[in-house]
Amino acid sequence: MASPTSETSLPITFLNDISNAQAATLSNKILDRHHYEEKIIREHVDEEIEMRKSNHLQVNFFKDWMSCLAPASCVQQRSNEIPRIAIMKNTVVYDCIQPNIEELCSARNIDDITICNHHIALHAKLLDQLPALGPTCAKTTSHLCDTRDCLRESHLTLESMGMNLSRKSCPGVILTLKCNGPSTLKLIIQYKPCVHGINHPEVQGDF
Repeated sequence: MASPTSETSLPITFLNDISNAQAATLSNKILDRHHYEEKIIREHVDEEIEMRKSNHLQVNFFKDWMSCLAPASCVQQRSNEIPRIAIMKNTVVYDCIQPNIEELCSARNIDDITICNHHIALHAKLLDQLPALGPTCAKTTSHLCDTRDCLRESHLTLESMGMNLSRKSCPGVILTLKCNGPSTLKLIIQYKPCVHGINHPEVQGDF
């Protein structure tokens, strides 16, 4: 068991001591236990837009892209608190990491450890270890969907606090819709990515 440094918190140290596979198993247990489901948070879409499954490839792409992985009870974009789990030293619920948590708790003379849910999902996604995370650190975790409850791996990323804060004023992707009649679905005829999407290092296309 590694010792936390002045920059690395105890939960991050613990996560770096378990494998990515263990983190993935732990994340899946959280999804099952708290009834997570794929859903579009209504705050992300104008009220007049219906994101229904369609034969139109662009509609299906944006519907999937906008779908968060959040608890069934989550109906708002921002919860008041960052979702966390407290794992007890003698846990049987999260048995996939029970020896690891027992070792840490015994070494630190504590009964449990509280970990941010999205840090677990992020560790499952990344091949490298997690760096020190937080407002005063070089890196922080961003929810690209701006939904704290979301655990969808593609919506989680590591970036600087400056980049994280710049997303608060981001208008998001702009879709131009065309209505062909009162009884037909509106069609996407044009889309414009936000500046974060345009400047993404993996972007393809000329915007």
